[in-house]
Amino acid sequence: HCHKKSRAYLNPWVAGYRQKKGWADTAKDRSADELSHWTRSTLSYAKDFSEGKIAPVWVADGKGGLEHVCGFGQDFVWFKYPLQGNFSVEWETPGNNNNFADVAYNDLRITPRADSQFWYLTAGSSNRYGYMRSKVVSEEWNRCKYVVDDEHFSIFLNDTLVYQEPRSSEAAWFGVHAYGSRTSRIRGLAFEGSPEIPNQLDLIPTKGLRGWTAGYFGGATPSPGFSTEHREKEANKPTFYRDEIDRESVDQLSWTVNEERELVSGRQKNYGHQNQNVIQYQRPICDGDTLSYEFFYEEGKTEVSPSIGRVAYVLRPAGLQLHWMNAGSTSWKIPAAYEVPVPGVEPKPLPLKSGEWNQMELVRDGDTLKMKLNGETIFQQQPRSRLGDMVFGLFHYRDQSSARVRNIVLTGNWPEQLPEDLFDFDSEE
Repeated sequence: HCHKKSRAYLNPWVAGYRQKKGWADTAKDRSADELSHWTRSTLSYAKDFSEGKIAPVWVADGKGGLEHVCGFGQDFVWFKYPLQGNFSVEWETPGNNNNFADVAYNDLRITPRADSQFWYLTAGSSNRYGYMRSKVVSEEWNRCKYVVDDEHFSIFLNDTLVYQEPRSSEAAWFGVHAYGSRTSRIRGLAFEGSPEIPNQLDLIPTKGLRGWTAGYFGGATPSPGFSTEHREKEANKPTFYRDEIDRESVDQLSWTVNEERELVSGRQKNYGHQNQNVIQYQRPICDGDTLSYEFFYEEGKTEVSPSIGRVAYVLRPAGLQLHWMNAGSTSWKIPAAYEVPVPGVEPKPLPLKSGEWNQMELVRDGDTLKMKLNGETIFQQQPRSRLGDMVFGLFHYRDQSSARVRNIVLTGNWPEQLPEDLFDFDSEE
């Protein structure tokens, strides 16, 4: 299979093997899975999951350095707690074009590219904004800084203000990102100021759909609302790499937010297996988290079901069904709408209320996830997620129904203040 793909397809496997055997420079570091205050996730296309690519490996030095050894798709290490208030964060990323990593906050990431000395800004999985020349340093480390104050969210590159927008804390998650095929790293990650950790977070944003992605099936979401008011004076004119789509353009979108702040399915046309439609939240459900939401249900017309990783937990009146959200353009010949009962569990009718808003609650306890529908437990097992990262999503068949969801709220066992040592490991070696 690897031979048919290309030699480059083997690179992540080789990198993972070298690290495991202690040959790579990362051998002295520990797995980022052992960090007390961080968690990882992977977001990618359905086709990438179907091909069985190597699971991501991140390592940490315990001093603000993180390295992405291998993986696939969009690989993240997330700080577990949402950050609001006034604060700044700094880090360094190498000038070597093949080793850069970037950092996300409010669903924005700045990436310096040393090969042509420009930087770009990314929101979600595909929305990219403008570039400037002359401020990216080749063959050295580039200094990056995010600053959140009373009025703005500002981004600095090598001490130059390169981007600024009005302050927003809707997608208040901080994370380190790398593309799966790259061995990437950052160092010197450090916070300053007084960030606030709320006791809950509303996950339906008012600007675009920051924090969410429909990339699993290549779906389009609204423009993230980049600001063009500030750019470095010597830079060339900002360039948009993807056409802006406002959230009212329902025919061009797979998901959007309406005036009532409901997350609703759009009418973007897809075919074959892509009549499946899912939107995923980038930061996964962590141990101790509770995610709750309301969805409108009318059988055959308005339906939506939770998903974890690549498995949808389809809500049927006769009982819960599992569906592998699969791609059609692979060697896996799974029918587009194939569903099976939960293994080892006797099917029972679900307490769905037709023509009404229904309440769903997901509670994670260790590796176990409990799903409660209108107060009744309908699932309590370890989700069948190959990567184990519990990325949450909302799924429906776009050719059969629409979807409406509101009041999506996440709470967790979050501290009131920033931990003193952000890079503690769960146990000493």
